[in-house]
Amino acid sequence: MESSGRLPKAQRSVTLLELVIVSAIIAILASQAILYFFGITTRAKQSEAKLILKQIYEMQRAYYIEYDTYWRTDKQAFAAQPDNFARIGVIVSPQALYTYQIKAQKREFTATATSTELDQDEKEDVWTIDQKGVLSCISDDAQE
Repeated sequence: MESSGRLPKAQRSVTLLELVIVSAIIAILASQAILYFFGITTRAKQSEAKLILKQIYEMQRAYYIEYDTYWRTDKQAFAAQPDNFARIGVIVSPQALYTYQIKAQKREFTATATSTELDQDEKEDVWTIDQKGVLSCISDDAQE
């Protein structure tokens, strides 16, 4: 009986081309998973801004009820004293990822949270809330 030079099906091995194709597919899936993970972590970090802006909104409402005007600060005062918002009951940690600012007049205000430290790029992430409680994303760093 002559042999054809081919191994029986049970003894065939994986070819180099098959290994390269499988490796390429795994690499593509891994890169997609990493990009998805970075997006999730950025969105999780954005929760800081949302929570503090909502807290500023609630405290501004209380301040307005008591004094018939909204509390205001300027950027220089906040930069010099990170706990400046404590006057309205809002504590911002010195390790906060965002910087916060309130621009107010007697009957309206806008509080802004700005950060460039959410991920590796320099794109700004900016959120605002106004006297109506409308939370808006001006520039979303989680969107690629």
